[in-house]
Amino acid sequence: MPRTVSDVGGTALVVPQQAVEATHGLPSPEAAFAIRRVLVVCMGNVCRSPIAEYVLRKRLSGRDVVIESAGIAATDGARIEPRALAILDRHGIDADAHIARRLERAMVDAAHLVLVMERSHLEFIRLRIPSAVGKTFLLGKWQGGFEIPDPIGRPRDTFEHLYRTVELATRRWCELI
Repeated sequence: MPRTVSDVGGTALVVPQQAVEATHGLPSPEAAFAIRRVLVVCMGNVCRSPIAEYVLRKRLSGRDVVIESAGIAATDGARIEPRALAILDRHGIDADAHIARRLERAMVDAAHLVLVMERSHLEFIRLRIPSAVGKTFLLGKWQGGFEIPDPIGRPRDTFEHLYRTVELATRRWCELI
């Protein structure tokens, strides 16, 4: 979707194009800062980011928000980790259709909000896509800025803990979206 970029006090402000058109060139405050596309990022896009993606989708269902995920080092086309799929299923969420995607600049550019699991992911995006710094945050930002560690190679109960952690971390984000 095309956007208009305005310079506000030296800071670029990205405004959805329909917000500009609906108000004859002046975006309404609600439309100008609306988050309509969220990208969740981890390393492989088979555990953490898909769990967060599907939890956010469930919590924001019925709202005009697109939730997607990708991985910094993902293998395109990989299936979701079976234990991640099982934990989502246990919580009534069907993620069987999830297919891993490698993070691309276009995905970050299209997102209004990028949520990452670790500080190293923030740094990765900062170095490669500096324009995304102001819209990229830790998923655990509102819980003291905690990181969500990778559960690969860990016991099954780690995935239940991961799910509960993601549930907690997404609450405040859902209030803001």
